[in-house]
Amino acid sequence: MKNDVGSQLTMQLQQYFGRYGEITLKREKPWASITFSGTRHYFELITEPGVEEKTVNALLAPLVSHEFDISGHFVADILVHLRAPADARIAIDILTIVDPVGKPAD
Repeated sequence: MKNDVGSQLTMQLQQYFGRYGEITLKREKPWASITFSGTRHYFELITEPGVEEKTVNALLAPLVSHEFDISGHFVADILVHLRAPADARIAIDILTIVDPVGKPAD
């Protein structure tokens, strides 16, 4: 099993969405500001057939405040892109930052 940040996020997102959909890491892009560095992760959630839109929305709403456990990093931002009601694909962007005071990743 991989221990990189993208793999950890993928695994935790899949646990979060469970049987309602499948999460895939589509790409990653380095990110930096004057004081911080990190990575922007681009995910796609494909909801399972028959899952109602209200169920998906109920899962997506609290995602922005979900606590992820990522070694040496923290989630700074989560963006869920709007979708058409009949679209089973949802784009989710997550910005992770290297934790300047946390324990380094193994």
